[in-house]
Amino acid sequence: MSTFSIHAALAELEGQINNFEKVLLKSIEEKHMKPENTMSITKINRKLQDNPIAIIGMASLFPESRNLHEYWQNIFKKNDCITDIPASHWSVEDYYDPNPRTPLDKTYCKRGGFIPYVDFNPMEFGLPPNILEVTDVSQLLSLLVAKEAMEDAGYGEEREFNRETVGCILGVAQGNG
Repeated sequence: MSTFSIHAALAELEGQINNFEKVLLKSIEEKHMKPENTMSITKINRKLQDNPIAIIGMASLFPESRNLHEYWQNIFKKNDCITDIPASHWSVEDYYDPNPRTPLDKTYCKRGGFIPYVDFNPMEFGLPPNILEVTDVSQLLSLLVAKEAMEDAGYGEEREFNRETVGCILGVAQGNG
């Protein structure tokens, strides 16, 4: 994937976000909210200027996408990343029932979005291996994705930087059920 393609996708995303913001503000105004409770776009922009941020690195872990490059490839190719449940996860025969109201402890779904295998080395993060069994998997995956985002921004282990002024914001979603 070329840098131009990523920039084009990000520009399109920015346009959609700006459009959503306008629609949202218009909706709020149409509901006759008190003027003191409505924040104009100008006011929002002024607040953002007082608190500048820069997105300089990104990383991701999505179904059928181990990294950001694979994620964008799936979007550009319009790949459907929802698949049948892999046999390595659980037995469809044991847990599937097409009836959503079944009183049994079963699910009526046999498809989902499953992330690819991720090799995690706890020692890389200073974690003793015996802590893994009491640590939520999503926390471990978050560590890995945060590290990859920092590396994407050029802040790998070999680079010195002020850790007081650098942060990593994670967006995590998990579907259970």
